[in-house]
Amino acid sequence: MNFKVEFLFLDKIFTMLHFHPKVLTLVISFLSAALSIYGQTPPFETDDLSTLALKGAVRSVKETSFKAQITGSDTVRIGKGWEYSWETDTESLFDTLGHLIEKKELIGDSWSPTGYFIYEGDKLMETDFFGKHATFLYDKLGQVSSIRLITEKLQEAPLTTNFTCFYADRQLVKRVETDKAGIIKGTELFTYDAQKRLTVYQLKYEDIIETTSYVYSADGLAKLTWRDNEEGLLEETEYSYTAGQLTKEHWVNYEEGISQGFVDYFYENGNEIAVDDIEADGTVVSQEKSTYSNYDKAGNWLKRVQVVDGRQVFIVEREISYY
Repeated sequence: MNFKVEFLFLDKIFTMLHFHPKVLTLVISFLSAALSIYGQTPPFETDDLSTLALKGAVRSVKETSFKAQITGSDTVRIGKGWEYSWETDTESLFDTLGHLIEKKELIGDSWSPTGYFIYEGDKLMETDFFGKHATFLYDKLGQVSSIRLITEKLQEAPLTTNFTCFYADRQLVKRVETDKAGIIKGTELFTYDAQKRLTVYQLKYEDIIETTSYVYSADGLAKLTWRDNEEGLLEETEYSYTAGQLTKEHWVNYEEGISQGFVDYFYENGNEIAVDDIEADGTVVSQEKSTYSNYDKAGNWLKRVQVVDGRQVFIVEREISYY
């Protein structure tokens, strides 16, 4: 996923924060819906049951985390808490078609809505998430023709921007951002291969030109490369599969073309089972391992035990309801 491009295009005053890669991944996961308001084309898709690896006709998922300790063969809860201080318990609500329609957070002792997503069938009509409100208009072919985005600003008037979409052969090829006065602020360009898969995504904003390239294998996306016109190569991600299932992501970040280290994410049955964060010289920054248990009748896990660097232990428990 092109983290920097998404942040820049959502709010041009953002600069790329050098989070620990795992923290950045969690932040992006939390913001995924806010970052996906630009239509139905990757890499800006909203979450649904399939993207979240949920099975069955799920109505809601509530996740609660506890600090824990391992005693013999048992893992015992010792108090509420998540791995990172900014994380909190969440609840996600879905419609009967599997679309994510509402997100909630536990603030203190009460649940507070953090965003909603309104659909008409499979058409996303309106979103409100992370201080950004978007409305969508469609053409006669059912394609997103334009988007109006209102971004709340602290101690300032809300910022209004508009996006106009252009298509060729039913595929989005260009999206242009204009401000309230109609002045062009940014342009996105999309290129596809003969199989109609996205191969190049380019963002042009002021003096910034950022390009993300996608290479595919028979199993799916095999490699993603992100670069800009100032620093050159910034990130590379390689994807490995077994029997058509994603098993590993190898993420490398660069500064001035030199690798600064990598993070390996390992998956099993759609669930993340391990994360290794390694410096360029081979130093281990952190290692995490997760195990899953207490599966329900639909095949969704209800308990995850996460061990960080062999010391910190967390238990994430799920409550899942169905239609």
